[in-house]
Amino acid sequence: MRKILVALLVFAVLAPDMARAQFVGTRTELDLSTDNTGRYQIRDSGADTNNVFRFDRFCGIVELLELNQTTGRWFWQDLPLPNLTPCVNDGHPRYRFVSVGPRFGDHVFIIQNDTKVTWMFDPAKVNWFQMQ
Repeated sequence: MRKILVALLVFAVLAPDMARAQFVGTRTELDLSTDNTGRYQIRDSGADTNNVFRFDRFCGIVELLELNQTTGRWFWQDLPLPNLTPCVNDGHPRYRFVSVGPRFGDHVFIIQNDTKVTWMFDPAKVNWFQMQ
């Protein structure tokens, strides 16, 4: 009986970490920023298109990593959000980048934290559109 209790206790302690490890292993969102306090983040779209974005959390400015076919060099291409309000840089992150995994169709969103205005990335057109 004691061995069963010990086994159940070990399982109860390890089960949440095992479940979390399974979830993390299936996530498609990639956050390459070193912490959550920085202004800029490098984010993976998580979609089949494998787009990589540089994202300004304070002003909502988004750039897409592109390869110049002539020179073979990588560069950041502006990928503006429609109807983006002028930047108020007061050190407060106003925008959030959200990547939703394959269970929900591999969608990428940007949300304005204060107003809930939301943009969705369209990988077929390689641009953002504002949701209603």
